[in-house]
Amino acid sequence: TQSTWGVGIWFTCVIMHTLATLIEGITRLLDNQELNDIQDNEKVRELLLAFDPAIDRDWEQFVYEDPSCAYTRNLIASGSNYDLILLVWNPKVQSPIHDHPNSNCWLRVVQGNVKEMMYECVENGPPVLVGTNTLTTGYCAYINDSLGLHRVVNDSDDVGISLHLYAPLHRQCHVFDETNGTKSTRNACFHTIFGERVGSI
Repeated sequence: TQSTWGVGIWFTCVIMHTLATLIEGITRLLDNQELNDIQDNEKVRELLLAFDPAIDRDWEQFVYEDPSCAYTRNLIASGSNYDLILLVWNPKVQSPIHDHPNSNCWLRVVQGNVKEMMYECVENGPPVLVGTNTLTTGYCAYINDSLGLHRVVNDSDDVGISLHLYAPLHRQCHVFDETNGTKSTRNACFHTIFGERVGSI
C-alpha cells in the first residue's frame, strides 16, 4: 500500500542510531494504531535493531540500579499507544513468569546477556517450559500472549540492561506461580520516569 511504501522509504533514508530518533520513529509507527496493526510489526523490529547503544549513549542517563530488588523498570518515553522502558537487571536474578494482556513486547538487549524462558499456560497446573533463548547484546525478541508466557533471567555475574517496548500501553499483567500455576494481577511499577526517581503508578 502507499502508506507501507512511504514508511519503508522513510526508514531507508534515515539512519536510526540515536535514542531521540528511535523514539520519534516509534511514535510515528505506533501512536493511535489498532492492536491488530501493531502485532509483530517488522518495522518496529527494524527501528529497534537500527538503534546503536554503543554510538548513542543517551540511554545511560536512564540507568538506575537498586541492589535491593531484582531489577528496575525505568520509563524512557510514553505515547498514546506505547511505553518504552529500560530494565536494569542485577546479577543472578529473574522476573516472574508473566503475560502481556492486550499488548505486544519487543525486547532489545543493550548491555550484557539475558535469557528468555518461554512457557505454555495450562489449566489446573504450573506453566510448562517450552523453550529457552539466550539473548546477547543487540538481539531483539518479540512476544505477545498468542505466543505464550515468558520470564527474563540474568544468570550472569554482571548487570544486564534491556530496552522494552510495549504497545499498546502495558500497565498491568498476570504473574504465574511456577509450582502450581496460580495467577495473580500485578500493576506496573516504575522506579524512574523520564530519569526522575518515583514510586509506582
